[in-house]
Amino acid sequence: MRPLRQSSTPTGAFSRFLSVHIPGSISYNTKSQKFSVKFTSDGDIPFPQIIFRPNGNEIIFNNDKIRLVKKNEYAAEIPEGLLPLGTHTVQIEGCRRKEWQQSTGDDWIKWFGEIKVLQEPTIPSASNTMVSSSKKKN
Repeated sequence: MRPLRQSSTPTGAFSRFLSVHIPGSISYNTKSQKFSVKFTSDGDIPFPQIIFRPNGNEIIFNNDKIRLVKKNEYAAEIPEGLLPLGTHTVQIEGCRRKEWQQSTGDDWIKWFGEIKVLQEPTIPSASNTMVSSSKKKN
């Protein structure tokens, strides 16, 4: 008789995301604006990650850049200038094991969304704007 396999998932680890808050779009003037990403889960996420995929690249935020706001609620501040113009995939994920290098596919829970980075409309500067005024003579 073989012994039962021990679960690699710690007790109390999450099994799903309850909510994810990312902006649908952000503006871009000379660079993309800063923004926040927040998510909640139904349990502890030992290794949370946020992955942005602009133009086939990966920009990863993980444990050191994601803070625990309160029990099962996480947030990250995304700096300005991170994303180029366009629509980009956002992946929120968490490994149910702290030792993510020893994880299997079943240890990862993922959520996918997208964010649009839109060119901010240009407003003519005062030097380019024609202003006329007239005074009525009596």
